[in-house]
Amino acid sequence: LAYSYNGPAGTRWLSYLSFTLPFEVAAWKLAAALPFKLVNLIIHGINAILVFAVLRALLKLHYKNPPYLALYAFALSVAWALHPAHASTVLYSVQRMTLLATSAVLLGLLFHMAFIARQQQSVTSKAWLFYTFCIWFITAAGILCKESAVLLPLYIMVCLTLMPQRVFSRFQYAFTLILPYLMLLAYLLYKQQLGFGGRDFSMGERLLSQIIIVKEYLFKIASPSFNSF
Repeated sequence: LAYSYNGPAGTRWLSYLSFTLPFEVAAWKLAAALPFKLVNLIIHGINAILVFAVLRALLKLHYKNPPYLALYAFALSVAWALHPAHASTVLYSVQRMTLLATSAVLLGLLFHMAFIARQQQSVTSKAWLFYTFCIWFITAAGILCKESAVLLPLYIMVCLTLMPQRVFSRFQYAFTLILPYLMLLAYLLYKQQLGFGGRDFSMGERLLSQIIIVKEYLFKIASPSFNSF
């Protein structure tokens, strides 16, 4: 994720397409920001519902039918939705890119949970191919919103690691989840796009800055304040 596209308009066209809703076009001509913020708020609400569904499926998958399962998932999803960290993301119109990428990641995780829950034994070849196509498709759609959606296969790896039994064979696991990252790395190296164009920082400097940024965000998430976002 340290890599950043030089021209986001050329790679995030799905997000840009969302700004062409008729009432948003009219608002753009009137220089009104409220319609854009309302759409962002609606997307955030949908994401909160998806978080609830993912958490419920995850808890059910690991603990079968624990008491108050839905209540736990609901409480966590509400806490997530109301966290001050979302203020800048939801209220900045351009951050719809992040919201839509989050939607794609959550949809991918929800599909993964539903698929795993239906597999009583080892995954058949047809089911695995269908699973692979859906995960790749959802990831690609998310990347067209924002590049952060490329983390979906990594999140799935974490979920599979927490599973008590192996669901996929080693070949299926590597082909579906690891191969896309190797292909992406090969493409970036081939295109020599691991740099940052005309920007005044290098890849190494960008990676070093991420350590500080992640640390800062973890502190703000653990100790939230509306003044921090």
